[in-house]
Amino acid sequence: MSDRDTLAELIHAAICEDSWEHECLAWDGKCIRAAEQQLAAGVRPPAREITTAAELDALPIGSVISDGADQVLRRVVVFAGQPPGWEVTGDERPVEEVRLPATVLREPTEETSRG
Repeated sequence: MSDRDTLAELIHAAICEDSWEHECLAWDGKCIRAAEQQLAAGVRPPAREITTAAELDALPIGSVISDGADQVLRRVVVFAGQPPGWEVTGDERPVEEVRLPATVLREPTEETSRG
């Protein structure tokens, strides 16, 4: 999920969900515009924490995390035809085991993967 979508959901839950404002039934318009304004002002959503192997495996290639051992790791294709793995950023050393919990520092979105 992109930062914009995460902020839009937070804005919607905090302001619109319990209100009588019928205009917010289309939250994806008004709340997304509010989220885009917040992103333009430099606001970012809280960092996501990964606590299970399933959450870790679901991260796309190119994701960057800080693991429980305070290493900064990047999700990469280690060998063609094999499942993605993790490497230490900077020296590209493969990591056998990622310590949890981990904090997501960067997660590619459709916008960033298109170049």
